[in-house]
Amino acid sequence: MPEILVTSDGRVDTFVLLNNIVTQAQIAADGPTPSIPDVTPNNKAGMEVRVIQRATDEIKARLCTVQHGDSLGAISIKFYGVIGQYTTIFDSNRGLLSSPDRIRVGQRLVIPQLDA
Repeated sequence: MPEILVTSDGRVDTFVLLNNIVTQAQIAADGPTPSIPDVTPNNKAGMEVRVIQRATDEIKARLCTVQHGDSLGAISIKFYGVIGQYTTIFDSNRGLLSSPDRIRVGQRLVIPQLDA
């Protein structure tokens, strides 16, 4: 089982597994590519947005607190619409995560914006 499908409580994230199979089948059948979901703190549990002032500019940082049953694959789908961006989340949180299957409830993960 791919490590990105292991939830915070050690189970297999079957929702993400099935979602990815359906998405890949739709794309293979010349269907639409999934759109990036509208993610705001109002519609995603454990999410917050912070504005960080730096000397030269200001950036928005999205943070996600890992909820019971989350996996990096599920978080990737919530924020990006596809499972494949889990590496973006993992790479942005390497100081906190030793492996994609080692997330724990309560951890606060940085969710980077994708370049358009």
